[in-house]
Amino acid sequence: MRIASNRALLFFLPGRNGGAEQRLQIGPGGPHSVPEWIRETETFRHAKHDGSLREIEAEKLIYLSDLAALSPGRDYPRWMYHPVKHPCLVANREEEAELGQEWSRVYVHQEFPKVRYHWSGKDKTVKNSAEEEDLGGGWANSPGAFDPYCGPRPARTDEQDPTKWVDGWAVIGAFPILRRRVQSLLLKADTVFDRSPNPDSGSLVAMRLAFDGIAGLLFDFRILSTDVLEKQLPAFVWDSAIAGGWWRLASESRRDIFPEQIGRYWVWRGDDSEAQGLFRAEIRHWRAALLDLGTDDIHAITPSEPAAAAKPIRFKIALSFPGKRRDFVLPIAQALAASIGKENILYDGWLGAEFARPNLDVYLPKLYLEESLLRVFFFCEDFARNEWCRLEWRAGRALLTREQDHRLMLLRLDDAAIPGLNRTDGSLDISRMSPTEVADEISKRLNLIDR
Repeated sequence: MRIASNRALLFFLPGRNGGAEQRLQIGPGGPHSVPEWIRETETFRHAKHDGSLREIEAEKLIYLSDLAALSPGRDYPRWMYHPVKHPCLVANREEEAELGQEWSRVYVHQEFPKVRYHWSGKDKTVKNSAEEEDLGGGWANSPGAFDPYCGPRPARTDEQDPTKWVDGWAVIGAFPILRRRVQSLLLKADTVFDRSPNPDSGSLVAMRLAFDGIAGLLFDFRILSTDVLEKQLPAFVWDSAIAGGWWRLASESRRDIFPEQIGRYWVWRGDDSEAQGLFRAEIRHWRAALLDLGTDDIHAITPSEPAAAAKPIRFKIALSFPGKRRDFVLPIAQALAASIGKENILYDGWLGAEFARPNLDVYLPKLYLEESLLRVFFFCEDFARNEWCRLEWRAGRALLTREQDHRLMLLRLDDAAIPGLNRTDGSLDISRMSPTEVADEISKRLNLIDR
């Protein structure tokens, strides 16, 4: 098979049934002897369609970039070239002069028309820069541009680390304890990805798992806000997924096939509705949780805010317990009141008038978080089930983000599992202690804080 072309062409045919791919590049002019397989390529089809390529039969005139070269001493006929127009064959000097100065005897490379290739496997011939721009992102000049990101995934490397950006994330930058917990959640999600039989779908599962876990952690520690939920956290999870090798359609710099910037990277999500709306359900869930908690009214002081924003301490001791244990806790509260004064004890039974108000679920955590020196929690099976206890415990856990865990005292009435309590967290077993003995232990702890 012989062909002639007025521009450089690259023919590419992917391997089939395990066979090797085939490539062939030719320059302008001809005739070129080429293998028959190029008929199957998209380049051949489009080049014939736009007139930049034609097949040459043996008995026809040989096609060269300069036909006059076949007849020494003759200048015509010859091909003339233009930056944007198709080459033109002129028969004499007059026809050449009529073309104008923009035409040249020397071959001029034309960027257009050209074939553009897409992630979806589609291709399209564009005739000018405007048509190319209208295509949008995700296109390349060669189908080979997508090869590194398609097919079987390469083996993971030690450099792929989903926790790479944790230390630099401003949302938790001031809280070492919180950083460790975020790292733990990312590593757990990484394990889910590793064990997934389908890495492409497994990457989305791991990203959702990481997003939901971190959102819950920030919510519990009262750092979650609408801005963090909808902007900063999604970008952070995408960064972590790319750094960890979960999501591989990404680059550190902008390229035509990676037109969208998310966080630190440029990515391709395309028309994949699942990837486009990846965290939609999780964002709605935690947005509703923020509304239920009244976050706009509950403001946790962070280290970046002026110290004057903190409220003065009103209670030296705040007692958190389920109502079913009131008979045990009341004598403890009375013993403490005899020592430091009733007004210094946050005991709900003595604040009935103050607590008879709407939105108590918003008001009460403020007292525990911002206006109490020592928070004492009476853990038991009833505590884990009680909605008010869980609300107070959430406010207590927020102190961990400020590295003020010394202001929490954990007491146990039984071995019930308490959400958010780690095995390494210390507690005092008071199941066999009298109320007076418990009050003495609380007083000792208060004295350690007051020093």
